[in-house]
Amino acid sequence: MTLVRAYVWNHKVVLPNVVQTVDGFFADEGPVEVYPISPTSDWKKALVKKMNKGNDIVPTPDGSEDPSSAILEKLNIVKWSTFEHQALLYTLHLGTKYKSIYKTGKGPDGMWLSSATEQRSFDPRVSNSNLLEHFVQHIVRIDQIRVPGTGMSIIQKPAESES
Repeated sequence: MTLVRAYVWNHKVVLPNVVQTVDGFFADEGPVEVYPISPTSDWKKALVKKMNKGNDIVPTPDGSEDPSSAILEKLNIVKWSTFEHQALLYTLHLGTKYKSIYKTGKGPDGMWLSSATEQRSFDPRVSNSNLLEHFVQHIVRIDQIRVPGTGMSIIQKPAESES
C-alpha cells in the first residue's frame, strides 16, 4: 500500500514526503516540494516518484516530540489553521484491493471537514499512469475555479442576451 498527499495552496502544489509509523499512521515529513500548478510536468514527475517509492516506515512519535510541521516551515506559515483554511488536501491511495483519490471537503468555516470529503475508488487493475492523469487533471480543474483563501468556487455571471 502507498499513500501520497498533495496540497493545493495559492495556485501551487505542495508535496510532502509521507511516511507510515510503526503503528500504521501516516505523517507528512520533509523534504517538502512546492511547484506552481502550471505547468504540471515537474510535479507529475515528483508524484510518479512518490507512487513508485512507497512510504518509509518510521517509529511512532511518543507525544513528547516537537509537533512542528515540515509543510508550515517550508511555506513560512505559523499556524496550521491558516494553512488549512487556504488549502485543499488530495490523497492518492494505492491499495491492493482498490485505488482511491480523496479530496478533503470544506466546512462552513472554511476548515477541512471529513464528512464533506469526496472519494473516488478505482479497480486495482487501473494503471498508475491513468490514475495519475485523473488525479492531476482534477487538481488543475479545481484550482482554476477556486477563489484563493476560500473553499468557494467562482460562478460566472450569465451572458446578457442581445436585444
